[in-house]
Amino acid sequence: MRPSAKRHPLAVLRLTLGLQKEMADLVGCATITLQSIESGKRPPKENLAEHIAAVTGVDLYWLLEGDPNEPIVSDDLTPYTRRHFEERKEILLTKNPSKRRLEMERFRAVILNAFEVLDATMAQQFWGFI
Repeated sequence: MRPSAKRHPLAVLRLTLGLQKEMADLVGCATITLQSIESGKRPPKENLAEHIAAVTGVDLYWLLEGDPNEPIVSDDLTPYTRRHFEERKEILLTKNPSKRRLEMERFRAVILNAFEVLDATMAQQFWGFI
């Protein structure tokens, strides 16, 4: 993958993780798709963004709506580090299905909470109240 202009949070995430072509392999899409998203030519499809968030441990809202000039946020809403990615990768590669299931249930709860916050914020902005 060629260098990114950091126009999208995905580019910041990829550069932080030190991934090039591996990012496309990791998330299961074409390199050109990621390049188009990173350059701002197209937004990520929601299912792709959800998958990237699940695989890397990054906050879905930050990935979809975040400012590439702001720090990366993890799915537990703390500052994102490579440690988040390594932990997520370990869980996804584990042979222990109960550990994987527990982690994915925790992740699902975090995502649902993020969407509730987003819905409330949008309602407040649109209607002026919650």
